[in-house]
Amino acid sequence: MSDKENPQIIFVYNSDATLKAAAEDFITRIVTPSKYACNLCMVTYGAVAMKSPWRDFLDSLPNEKTFLHRDEFHKKYPHHTDTALPVILTESEDGLNILVNAEEIEGVSDMEGLKKILLEKLENNPT
Repeated sequence: MSDKENPQIIFVYNSDATLKAAAEDFITRIVTPSKYACNLCMVTYGAVAMKSPWRDFLDSLPNEKTFLHRDEFHKKYPHHTDTALPVILTESEDGLNILVNAEEIEGVSDMEGLKKILLEKLENNPT
């Protein structure tokens, strides 16, 4: 568990962690990106891996980070199945708190926009 000053950040993708889902996601992202259900994936991942500038940005943050797919999140946190995805959460002794909600993530058009929102939220996070 992270400390109060630097809570753990949990990134939850709106996609499942299965081979079938990965294949479907890959095809959708290439053929019809506007129909892809996870803008968190779209702005932070290339065709097969996390984009280097995003990884560098995350590495610069002092927080522990966890990355979960939808099915993994629902299994680990069954009381949060109603949380709209994708989402970025913090976890502390008090439980999970939404840091950047699905609507905010879906509203960004690029990685820089997501970085800006995430930094603002971390600075103002009362956790």
